[in-house]
Amino acid sequence: NRPAVFPVVAAVLGVALGPLLALPWWLWFAAAVGFLAMSAWRGARVGGVLLGLAGALCLGAWLAELHVDVEPPRIGVPVVFEAEVERVTPHGLAVNVTRVDEVPTRFRASLSLSGSALREGQRFRAMTKFHWVQPAANPGEWSRSAWAWRRGQLVTGSVVTVRVVTLSAAPAWRRWLAESHRSLIDTVRGLSDDEAATALLLTLAAGERAELGDAMEDTFSRSGLAHVLSVSGLHVAVLAFTLFALLRWLLTRKLWLRRVDPRALAAPLSLPLIWGYVVFTGLQSPAVRSGLMCSLLLCAHLSRRRSDPLNAIALAALVMLALDPSSLFELSVQLSFIAVLALVLLAPLLREALPIAPPSPATQTGWRLRLARWREAALQTFTSSLAVTLASGPLMALAFQRVSLAGLLSNVVTLPLSGLLTLVSASGAALHVVWSPLATP
Repeated sequence: NRPAVFPVVAAVLGVALGPLLALPWWLWFAAAVGFLAMSAWRGARVGGVLLGLAGALCLGAWLAELHVDVEPPRIGVPVVFEAEVERVTPHGLAVNVTRVDEVPTRFRASLSLSGSALREGQRFRAMTKFHWVQPAANPGEWSRSAWAWRRGQLVTGSVVTVRVVTLSAAPAWRRWLAESHRSLIDTVRGLSDDEAATALLLTLAAGERAELGDAMEDTFSRSGLAHVLSVSGLHVAVLAFTLFALLRWLLTRKLWLRRVDPRALAAPLSLPLIWGYVVFTGLQSPAVRSGLMCSLLLCAHLSRRRSDPLNAIALAALVMLALDPSSLFELSVQLSFIAVLALVLLAPLLREALPIAPPSPATQTGWRLRLARWREAALQTFTSSLAVTLASGPLMALAFQRVSLAGLLSNVVTLPLSGLLTLVSASGAALHVVWSPLATP
């Protein structure tokens, strides 16, 4: 019933364990081809299934080894290198280095660089001294070095801005995105003197979390609402199904569409708007995961089939691993998948354990039924928050040395408000892109 789950679990194990064995990538690839060929020959029998899982594991290890198997540069001596900007962070750049001292190479580096106008996708040349990525200094602290090694990022460096030579411009869509973000930031700041409100709106509208101050980050974290401050799966799901419901309602108003299932038309019309929001907010990993799952669920209406949530989770994980195997070791990705698995598997069990019957139109009517439905919504929100807290608590404690239990109650009140704020912020950003005065209200 769920053909994607176990092959993806096998591929995830390959990504996690393959590089630890330090075998060459070509050996993993040959093993994967061999196992999959034997699986196809054996068919759907038990042996064929097990061989297929072994092939999926080897494929995951092959993908991971391609990232890990890189040639490190000379350490501690000045070198001239060429690189492409992969990501701009508040503290510098994450880059893909392609040439060192005119010698072709391939590895990732983290550069300390402030005040630069470089954007994602630009190529540049600069001089630096590379140093090894250092492990965490404090015992028990989450170590970024293991994650960096999995990405093929072995070194860090510091670059002086005036010595950076730009070799090519960023892609046109990235330049448009950066300009749209700058325009949105200037417009929002001009409308309000409230720094907290401005920062929250920009975070939900464009993923500009750097606008938030440490005080607001700490306040949301202590209240168990840190997920509100990042463009997470919750925000994308709220936007996706609100758009789907709105388009379905509009399509049902057309008499000439009465013989066509409006869901089959509303689903593909929703997808460009959903992915537009995911791209506009910076393609953050939890948003990409949610966008993939929402796309699978909505596209099920086209084939008149029901989408299984575990299959959707597995296929989303497969796409993310294929694009970047090291994303498995990003803390945000781990928390996102743990949270959605808890919502699918654990939350229904916790709700069933409560000795409160769900609302029933057969025994309740009028305001009693309405109150029962409101009570059920609050209970489901509480059990969902409890499930996510139980599942992600150990990882949160390991990474941040604290877990907030206030979210068990605060989420019951604030989740509907968070969904409303997401709709307001996303629609404001969309109208701003079309014509700024439309977004002013």
